[in-house]
Amino acid sequence: MILGDGVAYTFCPVCDAQVDWVDLRAPVWCCPTCDEMVNEARPTPPSCTRCALAMNEIHAWERPPPPKHVSEGTSRTDRIRTLFESPVGIALFAVVSLAPALSFSLDPRWRWLGLAQFLPVVLIPLILGSFIIGSIAASLRELRDLIKDRRTRIIHGIEHATVAMLLRRGFQVRGGQTDNGYFKLWLESDQRKGKRKPKDGATEAVRRACSKAIEKLRTEKWSLAIHPKCGTTWMVLFLLASIVAIASVAIGLFTTLSPKTLVAIVGTFFAFLALGSRPLGYLLQRTMTIAVDFKGARVKRITRRLDERDVVCYYVHLQVDLEDDNGSIEQTRSTKSAA
Repeated sequence: MILGDGVAYTFCPVCDAQVDWVDLRAPVWCCPTCDEMVNEARPTPPSCTRCALAMNEIHAWERPPPPKHVSEGTSRTDRIRTLFESPVGIALFAVVSLAPALSFSLDPRWRWLGLAQFLPVVLIPLILGSFIIGSIAASLRELRDLIKDRRTRIIHGIEHATVAMLLRRGFQVRGGQTDNGYFKLWLESDQRKGKRKPKDGATEAVRRACSKAIEKLRTEKWSLAIHPKCGTTWMVLFLLASIVAIASVAIGLFTTLSPKTLVAIVGTFFAFLALGSRPLGYLLQRTMTIAVDFKGARVKRITRRLDERDVVCYYVHLQVDLEDDNGSIEQTRSTKSAA
């Protein structure tokens, strides 16, 4: 197995076995029954010295082609959904939705006629934008408490890294949420792709993934702690979209612009949302909602439940040991929570 993600693995992220490094410039032969391997050119297929069986040649690529279900696409609906779950898709939807309101700035006569005929075009962006900004403002106190609660920020980072480990091992993760002393993960199923469904669920798989995530966070730090679909990143995206919506209505109602200027403004808004939201979200994760400076962590217990939608949910309770500025271990219990 070859993962083109830039990480120099020493242990397999799927089975946790030690990785055998090979030279891809030479053929790779493996025994079908044991772990013997030959990594050199041979005029004839080699045989295993232990089992006396003919070895199988492994065909590997430095950058393997995408899986069949990805290259061909499972369905057009899935590809459309993936697009609109990305910053580019949301930015495109926002700009198209706000174009009528922005067009009011082309001609004052059209402005008043448009207001009379298409009042919801103005009211809906204003209401939604104001609601989102008000909701974010109301949660600033909780965000401030989270910034001060280093233990919960560390658990937030462990949650992201655990999700990355589970995805690499073939599980489909719907989402996660961090709270005081634990985090929750929602899985599509207890079953990995192409594997049998375990009788006791995926509890042990989640435990191994979390333990591996903790190990990697202590060495790789931020590479696994930052996640593109974190709620912090979505919060930044929706905040920027709300600002763009209110600004678009204000431009349409109170200014008169030429078509070229209007097109430039639309392009600026699109670039602002599509290119600016994710870097700002990553910056907020790194500075406010996630931390990786911990002495040690371990899984205390894992609870498997089914929520009201019959979706599998795992509650992963952690013991996190913090290191203070003097180098001693801090084990005080945190009192705040984060979503």
